[in-house]
Amino acid sequence: MVEIIAEAGSNHNGSVSRACALVDVAARAGATSVKFQFIFADGLYLPAYYCDGEYVENSVYKIRKSEEFDRKEWVSIWRHAARVGINISASVFDRQGLELLSELGASYVKIASTDATNHELIGLACDSFERVIVSTGMASLAEIDALVSFARSNFPRTDLQLMHCVSSYPCELGSANVQRVRMLRECFGVPVGYSDHTLGSEVAIAATALGAAVIEKHITLDRTLPGPDHAASMEPDDFALMVKSIRAVEEAM
Repeated sequence: MVEIIAEAGSNHNGSVSRACALVDVAARAGATSVKFQFIFADGLYLPAYYCDGEYVENSVYKIRKSEEFDRKEWVSIWRHAARVGINISASVFDRQGLELLSELGASYVKIASTDATNHELIGLACDSFERVIVSTGMASLAEIDALVSFARSNFPRTDLQLMHCVSSYPCELGSANVQRVRMLRECFGVPVGYSDHTLGSEVAIAATALGAAVIEKHITLDRTLPGPDHAASMEPDDFALMVKSIRAVEEAM
């Protein structure tokens, strides 16, 4: 049965209650797990950058900083997931996020497309988790081959999985290239999923029919909320319908 990850990402907008509500959306829809993003602004962004002879405040840094949770807040979200009975994990972008996820506990860790060539972070993830999922947005076949070879050579016991991804928000149907799920599986001999950034459910269903091991889809409580991912995410009813459709396709197959 295909695994369905409800990607809550940073669509909590810095609110613990909203994060817990996203966990509830994933659980009610029947997702396999819900996943957040551990983004720590000080480790990933400059507060200001130099432009035309002066330093300019980095608005992205400011937004990301306002969305951060501390350890206590993440613990409360993890406990809520346990209460409603859904698996929970996160994408990590640095050592701090990796250590926090390891402390909280998760059955897998996700490495985003931005770090598909970051073998140091991938190696740390393989050291800490039995299962590591790496997205491949913008990565060439040579870069994917290098990461798979690195993991196999140094961490042969790691359950490495790839996630076909088009790094466009939202992704147009003509750019989805969903057949790449099958191609990556044939090329590298590992389970391959699909991180779907299209607006509907059609591409996720097609990926299921092509043998995707995992479907990942962004969820939100309201697509009109401010933030980088809300507009390309699915609201609760549509997400639940997508899960139901995927399960129906599996039954039919």
